[in-house]
Formats: sequence, C-alpha cells, structure tokens
Amino acid sequence: METPNINDFLDLKNYGMAKKINTYRKIIVTVDQSNREEIESLAKRRTEANRYHHRKATVLTKDYEKIGVLGEFSFEVLTKTPMDRRIGILDKYDFKINEKEIDIKATENGRELPVKEHRLVESPNYLYVYTRVNQVTYECEFLGYLPGNKIKINGIDENGVWRVPQKGLHSMEELERMLGGNGIFKTGRRI
Repeated sequence: METPNINDFLDLKNYGMAKKINTYRKIIVTVDQSNREEIESLAKRRTEANRYHHRKATVLTKDYEKIGVLGEFSFEVLTKTPMDRRIGILDKYDFKINEKEIDIKATENGRELPVKEHRLVESPNYLYVYTRVNQVTYECEFLGYLPGNKIKINGIDENGVWRVPQKGLHSMEELERMLGGNGIFKTGRRI
C-alpha cells in the first residue's frame, strides 16, 4: 500500500478555494440622515392604520413598525428596488425581484428570525431576509435569508412565532446570486 503524500492532501483541501476570494455572509447598510424623517413618518402612519390589527396580533416590540420600515427601507437602499409605501396589509411580501417574493424580517436583538404563524408562506420562491437594525444609528445588518419552505425546521413558541437561529440562515452572497447575480446589491459594506 502506497503512503499518501501530504501535498496531494493539501491540493485536495484547497481545491476551488483560489477561485472564491471575495466572499461575505453579511451586508451592512446605513440609511442616510436625509431619509430618516421619511422612515419615522411612514412608521407612524402604519401604526395609526394598523391599530385594530395590532390589538388582534402579537406585537413583538414597542417600535414594531419603525423597526420593520427601517429594515425595508434599508433593503431598498441595498437593491435600489422601491419598497411598498402603501398603508395597510396588502401583500405578504415586501419586495418582488426576479419572481422571488421577499419578506424583510427586522429585529433589534439579531439572535433569531421571527416569523408569525399566520404570515408563514411555505414556498421555495418566498424568501425571508433577516436584518438586525439599530434605531439610533439607522444601521441595518443583513444577516442572511431562508426560503419559506425551510422555516419549520425549528419549533413554534407560545405566541405563534417560528424562531430560526441566525446560524441556520443562508448567506447574503448566496441571496445575491439567487436574485440575479453580482451587482444586484448596489451598496453596503460586505463582511
């Protein structure tokens, strides 16, 4: 029996690595100061319009609407795809890019992706994009995404919310390729 050569092993281990130098998992977007008033205004209008809805639904945080609008607005900045500024619950998704429906899920803690049971769409073409927002700096860190048909890999909590840990998400680089390749994300710091 022939003794394996360490160089053969190293060549096999490094196979394909040289082709993929610029990789990233997350993208950070900071909303310009001039747009912050628009975010505040839209969040306030959504809160007023959805008062009845909020009494019936589970509100996860005090600034529920502001956090969501900040996440959606940041995705608009990232992709240059206009967000839906209409008021009311019209579509379950926030964006549609290349036949993929995208739902931005924003939270402040960034530990897990929350998806309410009544908002779950179990389809490989429905993508939940997860972002951690900072309401003070207006910075959004896009942490990854998960297709709707993969959400139920974890349990549901007592409030009817599926919670997917951050480690279970696909990378933003993978999302960029899925949505149309390099260049679909127009801005942002890739890490």
